[in-house]
Amino acid sequence: MALSKEMQAYCDIEDEMVKGMFGTIVQGYLKKGYNWAAAEMVAREFFRYES
Repeated sequence: MALSKEMQAYCDIEDEMVKGMFGTIVQGYLKKGYNWAAAEMVAREFFRYES
């Protein structure tokens, strides 16, 4: 199914925002001493429950 240009633009912007937030959350957990795998797992859990 093709999206309208406006809808596609909205989805693209939302994807970029999520990627940025994900990176920020991972970096926060890395600063707290988590290893990369654990920080990434916790960030994925955050997005799983937020959506």
